[in-house]
Amino acid sequence: MWLLLLACAAPIQVEAGSWPTVGCVSAEAPLWGEQELEPEEHVIVHDGRHIVVRALAPAAHGCHPAVLLVPPGFDEGLPELDELSSVNLARAGLVVVAFDPSGRGESPGEEDHGGPRHQDDVAAVLSWVAQRSDVDTDRVVVRSRSLGIAMASGALARHPELEPLALYDIEGPASLPENLEYAPEKTRETFEAASEGDEWWAERSPDNHLAHFSGHYRRVQALEDHALGSYLGHAQELLNVASAAGARVDYNGVPGEIWSYEDVEDGALEGRVKHDDRRAMDLLLDLYGEDGG
Repeated sequence: MWLLLLACAAPIQVEAGSWPTVGCVSAEAPLWGEQELEPEEHVIVHDGRHIVVRALAPAAHGCHPAVLLVPPGFDEGLPELDELSSVNLARAGLVVVAFDPSGRGESPGEEDHGGPRHQDDVAAVLSWVAQRSDVDTDRVVVRSRSLGIAMASGALARHPELEPLALYDIEGPASLPENLEYAPEKTRETFEAASEGDEWWAERSPDNHLAHFSGHYRRVQALEDHALGSYLGHAQELLNVASAAGARVDYNGVPGEIWSYEDVEDGALEGRVKHDDRRAMDLLLDLYGEDGG
């Protein structure tokens, strides 16, 4: 059994985009098995906005890798910390962080549909994660899935001083509104009702942001996309855009530089994939192993 105890703290003022030059220097061995896990709840304040954040840290004291979970679509983020997959990541030795973007769940404000305000929310929370005394600054991964890539890629493109180990993207779209042609009707209707024109779409289009990203981009993609079905053109586009921008790019763990549509089909995972799929979990943990984890 695992026990969750909630620890609350006073609001923390954070500058979106700040990144420490020195982090903790030693890490203890990962711990599996039964542990008493104590989620922390914090309020991150930036640009006058209050973002509610929860973190689940390993029971052992030390210097740990971390993962920031960026919520998909129009979802709240905090519930992700209650999932067994998040608990298992903490048991494996990671500091796992989730948050509600502005206007969602427990964070007040207006919904921004993955736009600049949400991107700054990601940047502020990521800065806070990297500054934690129990986090190895060199081993922080940003994990997004589905439409979460809009705010995740936007945060890293607009705040190049942020230096996570990798951007780990599970089946995010590439071009908006073009990719919405293949999306569920409810998603299309929500975006179209909120749209304010070409600039609004451009601010939320991941291909625009990855064109300015030079870090490590890992794309996780199944043959049957969770939202776009058998269409895989969005995966091909983001892989090639990131590569052209000078990023270190891999597709389901296999590095490359240029992908044809056939390459994307051939390299896709069989069936469908979810964030808590064993294959997706292994591809996440593998990122830390590459860097000495």
